[in-house]
Amino acid sequence: MKLFLDWSAYKDAGMGDAYADIPKTGDNFAEAVAVCIGSRGCEQKDRGVMCPSFRISDKAELSTGGRVKLLKSALNGEYGKQPFNNPELAAAMDLCVSCKGCKRECENEVDMALIKAEFMAQRFSAEGVPLRNRLFASLPRLLAGFPIFARLIKWRNQSTRLARLGDSLLGISADVKLPVPAEQAFTTSVVQQPPKQAGNSPEVVLFVDTFNRHLTLGSQKRPCRC
Repeated sequence: MKLFLDWSAYKDAGMGDAYADIPKTGDNFAEAVAVCIGSRGCEQKDRGVMCPSFRISDKAELSTGGRVKLLKSALNGEYGKQPFNNPELAAAMDLCVSCKGCKRECENEVDMALIKAEFMAQRFSAEGVPLRNRLFASLPRLLAGFPIFARLIKWRNQSTRLARLGDSLLGISADVKLPVPAEQAFTTSVVQQPPKQAGNSPEVVLFVDTFNRHLTLGSQKRPCRC
């Protein structure tokens, strides 16, 4: 099994513990999964945020410990030659929102968000990256190079038929309006710079991330108060 992330920090996790239940395959990734001791603290609702999907559904398989059990089955070969494509495991991992609540609140600091990243890399390596994921990853380039794409989003929000089509093809809920891209991208060329001050004033660098660049309005009437 070729790992995509560096799991060497877990190389000694569970070693010498007869109850660690480290899966047969997965090397250090398996040890990261086996950090869970099965205390079911992730199924308590009296404190914290762990785990949002379990709190909403009350389904044990959607708790951090529940996902660990499914992952152990996959790494122990119980799901065949392509274990990460197992529907039950895929559904459980898909509903992990990567909130890091488990890393903060679990007594053994299970990092399910990081585990999910490896899971997705393994799954996509086996079956390819889904169109939905490719679309969201390419969104900044599409908005920058194809103005019609912004209009398509507006049309989708106004058309029930288009919204339903996006739901069936891409899994984007037809009941939710998508953020409408700004008419003018938020770039340094449209941000009014504050007047220079005398003395040794520190230099300020404004970083505009790839999504806010096209979803936040840039205007000379709204100067940057850096």
